[in-house]
Amino acid sequence: MAERLADKVLSEQKSTTIRYDRDRVEYPAGPVLPLYAAEERGPQDEYRCLACLRVLSVRYSTFNGLTEADARSDGFSSLDELLGALQRFYGRIMPEDTVCIYEFALEPTATKRNTRGRNVVLESPSV
Repeated sequence: MAERLADKVLSEQKSTTIRYDRDRVEYPAGPVLPLYAAEERGPQDEYRCLACLRVLSVRYSTFNGLTEADARSDGFSSLDELLGALQRFYGRIMPEDTVCIYEFALEPTATKRNTRGRNVVLESPSV
């Protein structure tokens, strides 16, 4: 996740994340996921683990079915801002394409930002 979005998670201004994969349906790997942050101008394969997130629910929507409420829970001020960010990150998404929405909460031990987050190198840049 981009560092500015991870900051919104840690300050509890973001409680969902929207995932898209052109030819697949996304599903979380487990009930607790690490929150990795990447500096926007940093190396694309180096991420810092900041916290753990408990997945509360998973739901699916079409891209054009996303709402203003989805935008706000994802840390954006408007639906247009959310849609633009998704298009920039994932490339062209068709209106009928399926997106996955994970609702999450910070694990209780992850209430403050870990300023000494460990760096990890991931095999795949999709986090």
